[in-house]
Amino acid sequence: MSKYENLPDAILNKIPSAGFWKGQSDEADFGMSYEQLDTLLFELKEKKSKGQTKSVEEIFEKANLSFEQYDSVCRRLKSAKHKQRMPKMPKI
Repeated sequence: MSKYENLPDAILNKIPSAGFWKGQSDEADFGMSYEQLDTLLFELKEKKSKGQTKSVEEIFEKANLSFEQYDSVCRRLKSAKHKQRMPKMPKI
């Protein structure tokens, strides 16, 4: 869509970053590529939704990650679980 709208190359090819300091990138902060992260998240979702019997080792090997990288993503997912729920609201 961005290409269709003729956005500048500087925007189209910008490396994703929180932008807190010069040279920062999301992939460097995560310690893995988006491709690896996407593969890992897809495999975790498939395992959960379909009750697959893939082992943890099979999942992080398919994503070409070390156990430490796999564990880091799992910890981040767990610590952000509250962001996936609506906040409690008083009944009106």
